[in-house]
Amino acid sequence: MKVGIELQTGKSLEWETCRIENDRQHIDCRDLIAQQNGPWLIIKKHIYLQTQFILTTVSPYLLLAFDAAGNFKEKTLHNNDHPAPYIVLVSHPQVLLVDFRDIPKDAEFETLFYQKNQIDEKRN
Repeated sequence: MKVGIELQTGKSLEWETCRIENDRQHIDCRDLIAQQNGPWLIIKKHIYLQTQFILTTVSPYLLLAFDAAGNFKEKTLHNNDHPAPYIVLVSHPQVLLVDFRDIPKDAEFETLFYQKNQIDEKRN
């Protein structure tokens, strides 16, 4: 599935993603990275308020969170491969997990928005 993100600067980013429907309260990002190539579009399918993203030793990775309508809400960068436990709680229903090295250095995440209609049109 293709995911497109457009920046206010007019630049756009696009990835071929793995879509994962998560029905558990947590998701171990180490397992995702070990099993398949990303990035991953993770859709919350459980009843809990938040999803726990286990990011221990997962670095450098970026979580981009979106509401149900596809509006950008928040970002979390994990840039430390230290083995200490690291967990991020996200309440938004859609999260894009992407390798930070795949993001242009001049990307302005405060002005980012997610084009949900682009995802729906480009399903494989």
